[in-house]
Amino acid sequence: MKKIIILIAIFSLMISVLPVLADEADNGRAATSTSDKINENKKTINLVCMSTAVGAREDKIIAAFDGLALARSGALKIRKDSLAATWRMADRKQRNAAIKAAWSAYNKAIRKAVVAFEKARKAAWNQFYKDAKICRGYNDTGAERPEADKQQ
Repeated sequence: MKKIIILIAIFSLMISVLPVLADEADNGRAATSTSDKINENKKTINLVCMSTAVGAREDKIIAAFDGLALARSGALKIRKDSLAATWRMADRKQRNAAIKAAWSAYNKAIRKAVVAFEKARKAAWNQFYKDAKICRGYNDTGAERPEADKQQ
């Protein structure tokens, strides 16, 4: 959890610093004529479409995190009940085997939940990439794509 918070903090810092650095880099460039700016690659992005795609992606990621939290909570409750029951056993060998089994089941449940979370998170991003491509005017048939992109 600490790693995620640290990564989010670093990412936020980068997002806030990069535009400032980009402005400083632009100030050092030689002035270009307005005709050069007009003839530069003109890409139109459907802003409403992109906003919808981002919203859908974030909703899916939130749902993935909610599922992960729910799975972890459930695994902890099952582990708690299992461990409490094992400590009521009189036989030491059976108790130790039951404790080991409870922890093993807990670890398997956590691993399964993390795999499901990663799968859902990746699926959300992959769908977003497809949606964003459409929002930029690209599609799988190649229609409405700039000539430079068709050749690649």
